[in-house]
Amino acid sequence: MPECVLCKYSGSKENETVYEVLQYISESAGRVHIREVSKQAREALNSELGLSLVDEDVEEHITTHTLDQRVVLSSILKDLVGIARTVKDCSVVQDAESGAQAVDTKALTAYLKTIDQITAIYKMESMRSLNK
Repeated sequence: MPECVLCKYSGSKENETVYEVLQYISESAGRVHIREVSKQAREALNSELGLSLVDEDVEEHITTHTLDQRVVLSSILKDLVGIARTVKDCSVVQDAESGAQAVDTKALTAYLKTIDQITAIYKMESMRSLNK
């Protein structure tokens, strides 16, 4: 597996432009869609370092290599929101014969637990800084 260029520069101020790109990734995690962050980062890195990275290279770094709490929590938050939508949609069931609707208590409990986790992430200090 080839070495990740962004990992190579993480934590280093050796190259100011690359350092700023990595800062942009961390600061934009919860506010800008990952595809746009990847595109902008790729353009800057390719220009500065003479590379030929593709958006997926940068996206891979962001989603699997980055351990910055803001980035990881933003990713988890996005996952939880998707799960909450799916579980919410499954929490009301309809009887095929009578058409009567009922609440699936297991699904509702899972939904409420997911919402609790989402709320807990939003209350974290590191997430509050993303909204400034």
